Amino acid sequence: MSVDVRPVKGRKELGEFIELPYRLHSTSPYWCPPLRLERRLFLNRRQNAFFKHGDAELFCAWRDGRVVGRISAQIDHALNAYQDNRWGMFGFLELDDDPEILPALLAAADRWLRDRGRDLMLGPMDFGINDENGVLVEGYDREPMIKQPWHPPYYAARCEEAGLEKAVDLWMWELDISDREKILPVVFELAEQVEPKHGVRIRKMTRR
Repeated sequence: MSVDVRPVKGRKELGEFIELPYRLHSTSPYWCPPLRLERRLFLNRRQNAFFKHGDAELFCAWRDGRVVGRISAQIDHALNAYQDNRWGMFGFLELDDDPEILPALLAAADRWLRDRGRDLMLGPMDFGINDENGVLVEGYDREPMIKQPWHPPYYAARCEEAGLEKAVDLWMWELDISDREKILPVVFELAEQVEPKHGVRIRKMTRR
């Protein structure tokens, strides 16, 4: 069956949009699942500050009554004004390993942006440059850092097949502290001053 891409309507379809990566990556030992509540708040137009200067549409790709992909199309008017351009963006990219899905998703995002006068589409980014960006092309055996996505290898392959071209490399830097005796003493001294001098306290998180 062909892929049917349509805008997300209502709470139930939003739930399908949010749940897709949990289904796709739940068996991976490296994917770090976000909190579902946080994802709902992030996508809420009243809660996310992006919507004070931007607009967006969420899309799901359906096949045989089942969500097989998702994408967003968004316009950051503040970015356009600062950069003096008419760019649009896409993000929240997730999809089954099927060559028909990504072209259909990109076409839907492209139509939405062109209907609003955008002349270039950049992505993926959720919703902007300060959120999760890019598609993983190496390091699949590492857990992502905060604000970095994790994707299985077929994502990069599908993006290349769909004609997407790389704009920039995004690098992850990891610091592995394996020998505490070699750390400069001043680091521990500064750490001890965090609470008395700055009021910052580190504690275990609870559900409350």
